[in-house]
This record gives sequence, C-alpha cells and structure tokens, in this order.
Amino acid sequence: MDRMFDYLNRYYLTNQQLKFLGETAMDSFKQNFYEKIKEPLRNATLHAFKDDRNGNETDRELLKKIILCYV
Repeated sequence: MDRMFDYLNRYYLTNQQLKFLGETAMDSFKQNFYEKIKEPLRNATLHAFKDDRNGNETDRELLKKIILCYV
C-alpha cells in the first residue's frame, strides 16, 4: 500500500497539481476530528490544572502527555 501511495504522490498527484496524500489526510483529520474536540479538550485541560492547584487529585502523567501533544 505504501508503494501505491508513493506512486500516486510522485506521478498522478504531481501531474494533476493536487496535494499529496499525507497533506490531504492531515487536512481531513483536522476538519473532521480535531476542530470538533479542540475546545472541549482545552477546557478539560484547564479544568484539570485548576483542580490540581486546588489540591484535588489529578492524573499528572495525563496532563504531561496532553501538554506534549500541544508542543
């Protein structure tokens, strides 16, 4: 499958002046998934920080992973 996608990227998509498959996939992911969860994810992260500052128990490893995804 990788060879087929590589072929499409090199020949067909270049000749048709279309975006590569990886770019198209990332655009689709962003539109169909990330844009829908971006705001709730941000709010949940900020709420977890607030809980941590108030002394409530939080999953610090999860917060670290979330922060690393934003970087």
